[in-house]
Amino acid sequence: ILDKYGIIYNAYTNQTETCYYMKCLPKYYKIVLLLLSEMLFQPIFDKCLLENEKEVVLHEIHNDLDDDNQVVLENLIKILFKNDSFRFPIGGNKSTIKNMTIDDLTKYHETHYNKNNITFFVDSNNIKNLHRDINKFFIPHISNGEKNVITHKKYKINIIKTCKINAKRCYLYYGYYLNIFNKNIDDYIILLFLDSFLINGLNSYLFKLLRLKGLVYNIDSIQEIYGENILYSINLLTDYNNIIKILDILNSHMLNLENKIFKNEIESNINKIITKFKENEPDEFFYLIIKLYNTTNKIYTKDDIIDKISKISSKKINNWITKHLTKKNLFIFYNTK
Repeated sequence: ILDKYGIIYNAYTNQTETCYYMKCLPKYYKIVLLLLSEMLFQPIFDKCLLENEKEVVLHEIHNDLDDDNQVVLENLIKILFKNDSFRFPIGGNKSTIKNMTIDDLTKYHETHYNKNNITFFVDSNNIKNLHRDINKFFIPHISNGEKNVITHKKYKINIIKTCKINAKRCYLYYGYYLNIFNKNIDDYIILLFLDSFLINGLNSYLFKLLRLKGLVYNIDSIQEIYGENILYSINLLTDYNNIIKILDILNSHMLNLENKIFKNEIESNINKIITKFKENEPDEFFYLIIKLYNTTNKIYTKDDIIDKISKISSKKINNWITKHLTKKNLFIFYNTK
């Protein structure tokens, strides 16, 4: 049905939420509302389909075990959240998947897919009667219940740690575990800006600092929200014999406000990065709005986010770095042979 009407659909699960989303032409929105409603609140758990899906998930788990970067990341998560359920793999393990039953699915659905646990978002283009139809399809199942806020202790590593895996290359995670959600999202917006400055594009700071010198094969980052805390990490793929050289460069150049190169680079790139943010795809803003709501219980629009980004200055960035990106929050994690 979805393919017939050109409806884009998918889902994802992270450590704190499961999200189902669909995108369609305005004239097909009722089909989307109907299907989402039936899928979420009136699912049919078929034993044969469950067995087929188990094979799909087991195949994904097997592929993850062959992904050295994923293995290193999972080891990092286990250390950060050693006393918390976040330490478990999102997709489960082979034993839990093989032993899962229809009763397990039914019980899980009854426990978690309830009116106090679901948030519904829609990004519409002035569709007539949209609110009426949302009420028709969803209100019988959901209400404005109290928000379940995830709280847990703040974890730190504070020292260099490693894990042993049989990999040809080294996956180096240089990051921070931050508590930056207080009364607003200004601190988080600066983190998004800083991340874009550091790794986004061929002219990014770390690309010029490390990639052009042949010290790394790839640079990316993660920004995962856990309750009111954020795991922010710069991920570098390199050779084992480059680790010490890279750490020396990062410690002396990156996020060092006494380094004039770093400071001048930020000041000269502020307007470029702000412009790039404004040109982001609507989907990127939509997922960001959902993420912010789940953390703050407030709705921030695309215009709100762009407005906050536009007000970023080098002074604000410098103050933010001094306050949040300290050695106390720093962790360094990589794999050894």
